[in-house]
Amino acid sequence: MAIFIETTEDGSPTAHFNEFEQERMHHSGGAFGETVYIYGPAIQYAFSKTENPCVLSLGTGLGYNEMLSCAFGLLFEQEFTLHSYEASDALNSSLKSWVFDEEPGEISFSVYNKILNLTANVFDIPEVEIKYLLRKKLQDGSWILHGAFDLPKFRYHAILYDFFSRKAMEKFWTEEYLTEFFNIASMDPCAVATYACTGPLKRALKANYFEFIERKGYLWKRTSTFARRSESSYHRKV
Repeated sequence: MAIFIETTEDGSPTAHFNEFEQERMHHSGGAFGETVYIYGPAIQYAFSKTENPCVLSLGTGLGYNEMLSCAFGLLFEQEFTLHSYEASDALNSSLKSWVFDEEPGEISFSVYNKILNLTANVFDIPEVEIKYLLRKKLQDGSWILHGAFDLPKFRYHAILYDFFSRKAMEKFWTEEYLTEFFNIASMDPCAVATYACTGPLKRALKANYFEFIERKGYLWKRTSTFARRSESSYHRKV
């Protein structure tokens, strides 16, 4: 599958595959802005509620949520574990090549450098510190970059659910799958964030004792999802 890079309205890059011509990875109004708005609260919740949180990123794409997680790790001065899943081998290998300053892959280094620059500026953290942490975590195994996702093998404090839409990836948006997924993947405490807000998603979260908080979508999108489950509220209900 060919990968195409485009620039969104806030100057940050997004990508799409020729197989999903109408599906961009991010909002056209701003890939970086959408990432911070949608997924930032879940990462922040995990770092604020527990030490050494575990973060799940589905899917990795251009590495926005990975850089965002490292920024929060530096701000909170905490260790953390990060599991990223991406079905595209080209995206995985390109991201690794950039992290280790190796021969560029299919994606130009300038794409990742732009995302790094935006992340560093927003959090007032030197770019070199974020990239160094990404490299260190890949080297020591506290960041694992997996391939295609099926069902989780671990539990997490933050779940960044950034799959393509149901139209492109129907299996991952059904109520049955989501209910099983959150049951297996959720640590206590836990926060879930996604750009979507559907009936099956809300019912699956409720079935797993999450407090659902409906948020406005990014820019002109109608709604998005943030949900949280504290350890005390979970055990009180079960």
